[in-house]
Amino acid sequence: MQFRLDWQWYLVLCFEHKYKELHAADIVVPVPQHTDSINQRGYNQSEEIAKVVCKQMELPLYLNLLIKTRDERMRGKSLPERKELAKGLYEVRTDLDGESILLIDDTFTSGSTLDECARVLIDRGARDVYAFVAGRDAPEY
Repeated sequence: MQFRLDWQWYLVLCFEHKYKELHAADIVVPVPQHTDSINQRGYNQSEEIAKVVCKQMELPLYLNLLIKTRDERMRGKSLPERKELAKGLYEVRTDLDGESILLIDDTFTSGSTLDECARVLIDRGARDVYAFVAGRDAPEY
């Protein structure tokens, strides 16, 4: 028996055994980064996680469904600042026809990003929005 000790294997185990309700999703959408951030970093970590999930769950990955409208950084911001910065930060440029969305982010800190993303997806017609994050930050507010 061969063991895989990488982060991808742990994600697969989570989806297969711990979070079975996420299998109800129709499509997968990573929380987007602004193009300026991607150009600086070279990748979107939420997108990389979403690729693994899509392969495992055999679901389509929608990379440009959700757009980040400006390059705001949440790091180091207070909870009220995060909530305010998240308002209007994301948009969906197409109507969704009752799709169930699996929204994937790399880290959960305050919930402001996921809340705003879910709100705009539902406003454009998503039936359900499930969220999955790979890690959690525990800030002191």
